[in-house]
Amino acid sequence: MKIHFLLLFFACAAFFACQKNNLNNSDDSLLRPVVEAFLQPGATPTVYVKKQIAYGSEGETQEGIPDLQIAVEEVETGIQHNLVHTDTSAYEGSGWQPQSGKTYRLKFEYLGETIQAETVIPSKPVSYKSDKSSIKVFDLSTFTPGSGSIPDFPDP
Repeated sequence: MKIHFLLLFFACAAFFACQKNNLNNSDDSLLRPVVEAFLQPGATPTVYVKKQIAYGSEGETQEGIPDLQIAVEEVETGIQHNLVHTDTSAYEGSGWQPQSGKTYRLKFEYLGETIQAETVIPSKPVSYKSDKSSIKVFDLSTFTPGSGSIPDFPDP
């Protein structure tokens, strides 16, 4: 009888001791920054860093995070470009533009943690050819609504 009681006690203790974190509402989740970066050949690089909004909250807009020291590094050469904070909550590069075929690493410190991401800007396609015969256009003049058959789905 004591063994059954002990097993029941430990089972209940294990059940009540487990706690599943809700990542959408936990404080840790809300401390993670949301990063949107736009690196395009021939254009000024732009990065937005904003605070996360709690799931189900009344907030509709994300608040930008100012005063970060954001750098974009060209991985192959080690050249580092510092981004400048603008009044639109964006960080922009000045005096340089990303080039196709290169790898870039975005890096900054936020709340004592290093945030970083890496991307490759693909090269422009070579020997790519397109003409009107290579694109199939749906002909609406031959379409009759309701003329199709009911799909046959397999049993789950």
